[in-house]
Amino acid sequence: MRTKFLILPALLLVLGSTSCDKDDDKYELPAATLTGKWFFSKVGTTIGGAEVLGDYDGNETGCSKDYVEFGNSGQFASVDYDSTDSPCEVFTDTGSYAVTGNTIVIDTGDDTSTGTLLNISYTELKIKDNETGEILVFTRS
Repeated sequence: MRTKFLILPALLLVLGSTSCDKDDDKYELPAATLTGKWFFSKVGTTIGGAEVLGDYDGNETGCSKDYVEFGNSGQFASVDYDSTDSPCEVFTDTGSYAVTGNTIVIDTGDDTSTGTLLNISYTELKIKDNETGEILVFTRS
């Protein structure tokens, strides 16, 4: 009988410490969630405290979609298809990345960028460039 009285307060303590707050959606996922190919989806910025995003318009008609790829050992690649000089010419920047908390640092050797991971799920990645304020949204299928 005494055990029942100890279990109930413990259960209430556990249930009382969890919530359905909107901030619960921003939990950190395992690093393995970041790995993989992410396609450019939206681009924008913050104006007056509100995000203003538009569709990414950098994809060339008739070409594969532009994307970034994060490897499971810290390798990074950004792939852009461009038809300015020849149809669907591929331009690739490679380098490394590191994540600490919600900060991501991407180093291509020529350039180092630091961003804030605003959102990450299994299907969406949202990063804000700390220098320019630009917000990039990526999706994967």
